[in-house]
Amino acid sequence: GMEVGTERLKACQTCGVLDAPLRCPCKAAFSCNTECQRATWKEHRGNCTSHMITKVEKDRQRLGRHNPLLLQAIVDIAGRFFQQDRLSESEEWYLEAEKISVLAAGLLDAATARISANLGDVFRKQGKLDESKKKCKLAVKMFRRLCGNESSEVAGGADQHG
Repeated sequence: GMEVGTERLKACQTCGVLDAPLRCPCKAAFSCNTECQRATWKEHRGNCTSHMITKVEKDRQRLGRHNPLLLQAIVDIAGRFFQQDRLSESEEWYLEAEKISVLAAGLLDAATARISANLGDVFRKQGKLDESKKKCKLAVKMFRRLCGNESSEVAGGADQHG
């Protein structure tokens, strides 16, 4: 993704200057100074894994570690890490999401099935092909039970991992 190129060039996210010295704790954004950092913070905040994680940690203290209300935010963090090719972090957050989803809704749930499919993608990109196949088969099985065999999500999943 673009983040990888930005990482290499360390281009300021605001003005494009190369070798920008300030790096966001999320590791995906660089700035040449605090003015540039402030100028794009509103846009960056929505994609900033560091900001997202801080928010989830605060919510966990308030709601409890495995509260289903945290599920979407945790899936978003996992997905953002996946987009940035930070696969071990993506795996860690998807596994956390899977645990919450299974505790809240069980295995016969669309969210759980999607999380399993996403974990399958993470494992595939990591070269963990056996684990990938298991997760994808589980996801397909869940989607079939939920939607019947004609589901487009099932067809997509089955074609991809046949």
